[in-house]
Amino acid sequence: MKVTNLFVITKETIAELRAHQKRTGVNEHKLLKHGKNKPDGLTPVIIRSWTRETIKIAEAEHVNYVLDRWAALPDKESDYIALTSAIIDELHFHKERTLINIPMALHEADAIKPKGLSASLVKKWLDREVCHAKKEHLIFVLDQWQKQPSRKDDHARLTPLLVDFIQMEQSRTGVAIEALLENRDDKPEDLTPAKFNKWKNQKNLYFPKNHIEYVLNLWASIPDKAATYQRQSVSTETRKRIMVITPGMLAEIAATNIQIGNDAPQGLHKRIVSMWMAEKIKTGRIDHIEYMLGLEQNGNVF
Repeated sequence: MKVTNLFVITKETIAELRAHQKRTGVNEHKLLKHGKNKPDGLTPVIIRSWTRETIKIAEAEHVNYVLDRWAALPDKESDYIALTSAIIDELHFHKERTLINIPMALHEADAIKPKGLSASLVKKWLDREVCHAKKEHLIFVLDQWQKQPSRKDDHARLTPLLVDFIQMEQSRTGVAIEALLENRDDKPEDLTPAKFNKWKNQKNLYFPKNHIEYVLNLWASIPDKAATYQRQSVSTETRKRIMVITPGMLAEIAATNIQIGNDAPQGLHKRIVSMWMAEKIKTGRIDHIEYMLGLEQNGNVF
């Protein structure tokens, strides 16, 4: 409402003035700097005296002008953005899609990234420990994640069961991953002992499925270690005695429900069968499969 002559600066007026200044980000100096038709005698110092409550009376023309001019200004563009559920969901989507907990650029010391942005800060976003983020930070992180390819379909999640099984196979055969992969020309590209151990030691939550299947099938082809066991005793023929386990075989193994006894082929364990049934391993030794199907090893199988 317009006022005339002298005007009493009430608490409501002070609150309105402060709200406009906060909303627009424009202080008293900027407000008057380019103002047209500014009333005579109105200065930034006078406006500041109103908001600081050092003057209780003002000229109505001054108050009207300041309120109208501030009210006409748009809201300031904030440097921060609210971390809404939609934004957090998108961040988690990219995390699951790429299997990358935090974009790698945030871990690289020489990466060109916005000042103040760090991996620990992004983790706080994901854990909902903070409600706002700098726009430039959020834009950078989303851009880095969006550039990464999707790896979810061809990777497997680390589980305690899988880790236990790997350790059991290493112990059973006496063959470490370094020896297992030594001089293997057929191993998947990029599969190395260092990468496998990093994954096994739970430093990576996912690992390529074909890498896992490859090393598990190699271990499954190796017999139990003996007192005089040497890795060279594992023949090429033994390694070749591997076949794909079909869904029909799994159904028949479940139906026969054969218990592993003392007459079981060397290297056959309950956990191997459990991994078949859970489809964690897609292949197995022929003699192991024949045993679980209740067939004679020298019979007409498959």
